[in-house]
Amino acid sequence: MRSEILEEMPETIMEYFCEEVLKRDWPNCIHAYYFIKNAFQWMRKNSASSYKLYYISNDVDNGTFIGILSRPEEEYPDVVVTYTCPGNEEQFRRMLFSTDIINWQKKPLFQAIPFRMKAIVETMIEEKGLKSKLYSNAVLKWMPADVAARLDYEIPADVFIGQLTVDHIDFIYSLWTHSDVYPKSDLWDTEEEYPDVVVTYTCPGNEEQFRRMLFSTDIINWQKKPLFQAIPFRMKAIVETMIEEKGLKSKLYSNAVLKWMPADVAARLDYEIPADVFIGQLTVDHIDFIYSLWTHSDVYPKSDLWDTVRLNIGLGVFSRHNGELLAWAMCGSYGGLSTLIVQPDYRNRGFGKLIVLAVTKVMGESGVSPHALINEKNKVSLGLFKNVGYVKHSTPLPYVVVEDPDTSGP
Repeated sequence: MRSEILEEMPETIMEYFCEEVLKRDWPNCIHAYYFIKNAFQWMRKNSASSYKLYYISNDVDNGTFIGILSRPEEEYPDVVVTYTCPGNEEQFRRMLFSTDIINWQKKPLFQAIPFRMKAIVETMIEEKGLKSKLYSNAVLKWMPADVAARLDYEIPADVFIGQLTVDHIDFIYSLWTHSDVYPKSDLWDTEEEYPDVVVTYTCPGNEEQFRRMLFSTDIINWQKKPLFQAIPFRMKAIVETMIEEKGLKSKLYSNAVLKWMPADVAARLDYEIPADVFIGQLTVDHIDFIYSLWTHSDVYPKSDLWDTVRLNIGLGVFSRHNGELLAWAMCGSYGGLSTLIVQPDYRNRGFGKLIVLAVTKVMGESGVSPHALINEKNKVSLGLFKNVGYVKHSTPLPYVVVEDPDTSGP
């Protein structure tokens, strides 16, 4: 059995690999250098895209590297960035022909290949029974950072320079000439303005140990004003005290009621679909519309829906007349049923119950115990889930957001 020569690059080796190895070939290595730097930065920020960075751990100094960028949109190719220091092309060839880390079924895009390595990559593609096609030849332009920092310019009186936001992305993407190989997620990754979501738990009776752990750990990024999601009520005071200790303020976002159902019960559910609609799979094409109606878009970014639709269960009720999406629900990022919405014009027609039944049954058939966290003020949803057969848990589960302290004074 062939052993894999490449290993995933740990962040601890990144600085040496970039500064001491790659920079020997500066600026020819600049694409690989900043691909690696950006990958680790995005991974720390929970990018919707997935980076895998590989190197030869027992021969770091030869500079052989393969980076793979996978995006939420399945129809787009993985991006592969390759590099090896000059003189190591033969070792790179042997590595490329022996590794199994590249998913050839996804028809990858090899991005900005150093020209001395191009023939090796093309030969490898042929070995896989595939065909290579030149997408473009890129010219590398660069400038030293200190020179760039000294640049100056004047802004005309009738315009201003401003920060782009995710609201601009649809328009920008509509004009981008490379949308055939690069998905929209490349433009909106990552949403800095949204908080980290923190889920906490300890077994009953261990609250004091949990308190000591929470007060001693440094893993929470308090600067990002995290959202503590569905805190067990017995742990709420500990979390709030910790927030105060950090010089911040806690605010109750909502009290959630936990409703649940055993998986085997859910799998046996049955329902009838009216003749004028059908149940269909949600896709990433529905996300902009769904997000525009989601009441929790103030604390959850659009990428939550991308990941949910792509990786979990997402179903909708569609009109047979024109294919319009009328109602929908998903198995969300916390693993429970979420994002239940019925379009206002189609309420009180049973579509909410229908889509809850459909998603609940699929979850049960998948071995998941369906559960939902419902705002205690949402009486309509609470009644609907009870009608479907969900059982209420006895204690509320608070969502607590972290805010800056009120410094306005009395």
